[in-house]
Amino acid sequence: MRPKFKQSLMKNIALSMEFYYKPNIVKFNDYRIENHIQLDCSINRYISLQFAYMYEYNSRPVTETVKNTDTMFQTFLDIKF
Repeated sequence: MRPKFKQSLMKNIALSMEFYYKPNIVKFNDYRIENHIQLDCSINRYISLQFAYMYEYNSRPVTETVKNTDTMFQTFLDIKF
């Protein structure tokens, strides 16, 4: 399952989201969830800033020392030539 959307908030700002649900088809209690949210801000037609948040959950990590949940914030500078 992978629903996603992108919504323009203003002329130069857009919000997008993608959600993933990845079950193990043999063991349904073994699954992964990922959620990616991104804000795109165009400064002009060549430069834009992107701010992203990623959330990942694994119901059964490989070892007990690995956490079930992982989050990440990212910032990008996009330059078009």
